[in-house]
Amino acid sequence: MPRSHKPERMRRATAIGLAALALLLLAMPATPSFAQASGHVQVRFVKAGLLVGGGTGSGVLNYRGRNYPFKVSGLSVGITAGATVGRFDGRASGIRDVGDFVGNL
Repeated sequence: MPRSHKPERMRRATAIGLAALALLLLAMPATPSFAQASGHVQVRFVKAGLLVGGGTGSGVLNYRGRNYPFKVSGLSVGITAGATVGRFDGRASGIRDVGDFVGNL
């Protein structure tokens, strides 16, 4: 009586399927929630004073396609005379979540 090759074919098909699944899982990138991403920061700051100065401004953090407006302020004591307007543009790195960006969002 001839032997059936059906169990052998099933084992081979199962092994090939598991190998393909393993390769697919290894090829998938890590999800963005676990990866660090940098954000783009733009700030406009106005400062004025005479011996004692103060400044205020606002900015926008663009992080993962969304804009997060924030405010900045500061106080200085020392040789201060006049007024300035500054614009800052840069990157905020090491952010895993928008809450890692310290400030008043």
